[in-house]
Amino acid sequence: MEEELRKYIDYCSRHRIPILVIHLTKGFKVKEANECGIGVLKNIVRYASDNNVLIAAENTKQNRVLETVFDSIDDRTLGLCFDTSHDNLYGDPKFGLLERYHDRLLCFHISDNDGLRDDHWLPRRGRVDWDAFVRKIPKGYKGILNLEVLPK
Repeated sequence: MEEELRKYIDYCSRHRIPILVIHLTKGFKVKEANECGIGVLKNIVRYASDNNVLIAAENTKQNRVLETVFDSIDDRTLGLCFDTSHDNLYGDPKFGLLERYHDRLLCFHISDNDGLRDDHWLPRRGRVDWDAFVRKIPKGYKGILNLEVLPK
């Protein structure tokens, strides 16, 4: 995985893509962060920093892993990609990670869902509380708002 991520960072650097968004877990198998994974991630963050690329870890079902990683790696090269659909499915409390890690926010993946599946609908087609979301966006945020939607 480390070798694969280095290739992605190289690609981003070569094409001047400033942020690489990653999931910290694959599927739902990993429930807790471990020393090996954190060690690999520290290497990746250092490599990304050396190549002028930021790493944005996305909130997923395994948010405890994300919290452990952010608490273990205090490097601004590693930040948060806040996904509204994932938060609607797995956030407890809703928008809690956005509030807790607002200072590490690098970008958003914005989409909606029915609260049951990661549908990637346009905003306001599902159950995401968009009014609450707007209130939770950090004041002065000037980063990326990326629609991550799929056509029906």
